[in-house]
Amino acid sequence: MTKEYQESFVEVVEVLNHSSATVLEKIPTRLIDLFNTNKSKDYVAKIDFLSENWEDNLMPNTQAILALLYRDFLTSPEERRMLIDKEKEARLYSETLGISQADASGMFNSSAVITGEDIVLSNSVTNQLIELPKEPWYKKIYHKTLDLFKFKH
Repeated sequence: MTKEYQESFVEVVEVLNHSSATVLEKIPTRLIDLFNTNKSKDYVAKIDFLSENWEDNLMPNTQAILALLYRDFLTSPEERRMLIDKEKEARLYSETLGISQADASGMFNSSAVITGEDIVLSNSVTNQLIELPKEPWYKKIYHKTLDLFKFKH
């Protein structure tokens, strides 16, 4: 386990300690125990929960872990499906445009935050016109051939 993840686990545990009991009931105790056993012994989380934008000061790995916890344990099945679809769409954009998946996800400007009282989800989709690179004729033939034989490309 890298030091970066161990420090992120410290922040995750700190956020979970400031969460409501209803949030903690939905997260498996084995997962919380995993965070507690693998967290760094030296790192001290400096999270000011009184600050309005405290989540901006979290490490990127911590934000990712909290987003996964939200998606997998704290959402309804419909909302979870919607979030997974957005994730797949961001992955498709990142592969097509040759940008990082984080930048592609930023196109949707979606964030999930676990607060001390409840869960706040803010979604706003940014619609922008983008120019997709034109696929060369030989790649079109290649993909059609793969489709014909039902291979994934």
